[in-house]
Amino acid sequence: MRTARAELGRRLGTLIVGFSTSACAEDVIDHGNSGITGYPTTSPARVCGSAALQGGPASVPPGAVSVAAGDNSGVDFGKADTTYWFAPGVHTLGPDQIGPADNSTFIGAPGAILDGQNVKPAAFSQHAVNVRIAYLEIRNFASPNDEGVVNHDGGTGWIIENNYLHQNTGAAVFVSSYSTLRDNCVSDNGQYGLQGIGPGGGGSGVDLVIDHNEIAHNGEAATDHLGGGAKVWNIDGASVTHNWIHDNLGIGLSVDANSRDFAIEGNLFADNYGEAIYYGISYNAQIRGNSLQRNALGKGADFAARGDDFPVAAVYVSESGGDRRVSGTPTLEISRNHFENNWGGVVLWESADRFCGSPTAARSGYCTIVSADATPTTCAQPDIATAPLYDDCRWKTQNVIVQSNEFRVAPANIGCTNELCARQAILSNAGSTPPYVGTAVEDAITFTQDNHFSQNRYFGPWRFTAHDTSVVMNFAAWQAPPYAQDQGSTLE
Repeated sequence: MRTARAELGRRLGTLIVGFSTSACAEDVIDHGNSGITGYPTTSPARVCGSAALQGGPASVPPGAVSVAAGDNSGVDFGKADTTYWFAPGVHTLGPDQIGPADNSTFIGAPGAILDGQNVKPAAFSQHAVNVRIAYLEIRNFASPNDEGVVNHDGGTGWIIENNYLHQNTGAAVFVSSYSTLRDNCVSDNGQYGLQGIGPGGGGSGVDLVIDHNEIAHNGEAATDHLGGGAKVWNIDGASVTHNWIHDNLGIGLSVDANSRDFAIEGNLFADNYGEAIYYGISYNAQIRGNSLQRNALGKGADFAARGDDFPVAAVYVSESGGDRRVSGTPTLEISRNHFENNWGGVVLWESADRFCGSPTAARSGYCTIVSADATPTTCAQPDIATAPLYDDCRWKTQNVIVQSNEFRVAPANIGCTNELCARQAILSNAGSTPPYVGTAVEDAITFTQDNHFSQNRYFGPWRFTAHDTSVVMNFAAWQAPPYAQDQGSTLE
């Protein structure tokens, strides 16, 4: 059993169903007579400003190296199997980053601050394994976009916990193989709060645990709202559980680039400018028991203002679905979630022009992972026009199950004055690139790729789109043939 799955099982034993509202009433969901349970009704991770961040040892632990406040450029941080204790006060690093050795620990006393002075690109770098970083405030590092401040080079087996990571550019932290990010406040960082990456910054990362973090107000410096709370790339096995991901100026959680075997459970996504969850060109996930509140209101309003009729979602699945040839349960399941006043619900999309070898698709040279025979070289005419490459060269939105969720919306409460909000969708576009020209992919995603909504409860004026953006219908037509969606569901 994988480490991420073991951690998930341990955590699910204490899945938060409800909290005292005395200190956080603004997060309570007014869900009426909800038909589902198990999702958080208040924040599962109120970390920022918490006294827990000041819980490091007040004096030097036995055997540890004491690091005085001030200029730490002369400290040898490269000793293996060593604990470094940072005294209270502001610490700077001179011209270098901290390059840990294997099995080292970096722990802060209450009030210990590691400051990049808006100059240094990284705080912790290199490729040591089994490093622990705890109880430090890490701020003002000037990381370039798509680079990270903590674990800059993707070291494996890192535990990063109880830190306050803020006011950094790029991403505050990278999480790589066999690593855990838990109980941190990750806020006000320029591009992303965090990124999940492969070891050493390349290849596929394995077994990430992202648990009980508050990830907020990130993405201000990203252009076109392309940053946000968290983004992970090409990860095989991750549990993203019990986090509070809110007020990010982009997407809350973005999973991309052949990621697979994800459990996204027990989180509260609230007030993110874009989608709460984006799952793109990836596979096999369980998105269960989350609360999603007021997400994509900014993006939805922008689309509406320019008359763009593409449905904006709280959960956006793009060229992703279940496949038994890659890791994890061979479905993409979206179930037992509570949706409250988001711009939209769940959108299942597949671009007919995005496939391995496509001259018009992003990520040139990138390919699916369902077959070793599918490569950027083989996914070309004439072979791509016949089986099995016709299927294997496409990232498919298939085997998606959207069931037992509750969707509530009041357009007046989200600033929606037209019919471009409160939508569910299964759709594609007319293909322009051989061999997927015309309606082939539109027909497939809508009718033959086993994508099903069922047993959901709807409250409010929901509308439904199928096949392409021009086909918009009411609930009765959505349930009737030929679409036959949302069997066993209700609309009030």
